[in-house]
Amino acid sequence: MNCEITEEATEQLKQHRQEQKIRNEAEENRILEEGSDDFRRTAKAGPLPRGRTKRFEKFHCKHCRLNFATSLGSMVAHAQSHKNDEVIKIGKVKGTGAAAGNLRPEQHTWNATTGKTFIGSDARYWKFVLPNSMLRDESGNLICSRKCGNTVEYSNQWSFQKQEKALDRHKKHEEKCKHKAK
Repeated sequence: MNCEITEEATEQLKQHRQEQKIRNEAEENRILEEGSDDFRRTAKAGPLPRGRTKRFEKFHCKHCRLNFATSLGSMVAHAQSHKNDEVIKIGKVKGTGAAAGNLRPEQHTWNATTGKTFIGSDARYWKFVLPNSMLRDESGNLICSRKCGNTVEYSNQWSFQKQEKALDRHKKHEEKCKHKAK
């Protein structure tokens, strides 16, 4: 009698997993349809990375015109950053493993300690994309606040660490600033 219950429970568990898989695929397709103006899933091609049973999930951002190896949720957050006219930070995976060279958006990983997203511990910043609304002076060495006109020194010639620090300082100022642009 006990053996029959176990077989019945196993069958119910299999059925539940199949139903859950179908629901997850439907939800994923709905999200891809909603984000079709911003990104699309790219085809998985080329040789299978050594030691892996499946390829990395990749998406193409229509704003950046770049392919990212990240999750669907990360791409939704990345697309929202474009819509909010935020600075886009892009990382590149370092090393010699299967993921080496893949690009990632800043929203790839969530850090529960700091409460922020980042590109992942195995990646380094590769490119910063400043929105057009972030007014810069003619020389390109200053970023102007979109609210009050306050400027922050910035240069593409700096190291990525120094650029990120300046952009974070500017973002923090814009979050606190209560002035409207005149």
